Amino acid sequence: MAQRHAFLALTNPAPGREDEFNDWYDTHHLPEVLRYGSGMRGGRRFRLSPAQRPGHAPPWRYLAWYDLEHDDLAAFHHEPWAPASPPLKPFAGLIADGFAGWLFTPMAEGVNGFDSCPRGDDYLFLALTNAGAGQEAAFNAWYDQSHLPEIVAGLPGFHGGRRYEASPHQRQNQPQPEWRYMAAYSVAAENGGAVHAAAGGVTGLTRAGPGVLAPGHVAWLFEPVGPYVERSGI
Repeated sequence: MAQRHAFLALTNPAPGREDEFNDWYDTHHLPEVLRYGSGMRGGRRFRLSPAQRPGHAPPWRYLAWYDLEHDDLAAFHHEPWAPASPPLKPFAGLIADGFAGWLFTPMAEGVNGFDSCPRGDDYLFLALTNAGAGQEAAFNAWYDQSHLPEIVAGLPGFHGGRRYEASPHQRQNQPQPEWRYMAAYSVAAENGGAVHAAAGGVTGLTRAGPGVLAPGHVAWLFEPVGPYVERSGI
């Protein structure tokens, strides 16, 4: 079986065209990506929650998470569409400049059955990090053995998570990921503020050693826009 990856499409609507942007994405783009995208197996759209940690919010308001199964990511970027695919519904004028598509590959099995983006009404909490210089082994040991399982076990609503590593093969001529590692969590909460309150109110987590976690890490919170769609359901 081909390796499964998370393809994250990060976008903003063009000024004054958000309703048209969302209609195009829901009605045309997500279904077309799943029908004609090489190796695409499912996907879901998310919107940036109004509640974000100060200084952490990304420059994109929308995220689409696609589950991609592919053995050759360099080839995927070269030929992302199935042979004989028809032209896609145009998006000219609907998407603002600066959109990005990032590929992340799972590093291990998820905790509590997390194998993709959240389902249902759960929020998607993304933690993007880098290891300190020369600290990759210590960083990964801390994250795998302590940090991720403690987050899922100790933070209210955080009931599943999984770690990913950025693929060396990313789309060219688009903003590149600044972080090598991503942890994705499924979080049940009444609102975005409650997610951050839960995260900030827990003590006793094992801290990374000096220099193990590089500065500049961020945490982004997204809320679902629509349901998860399987390719077989298109």
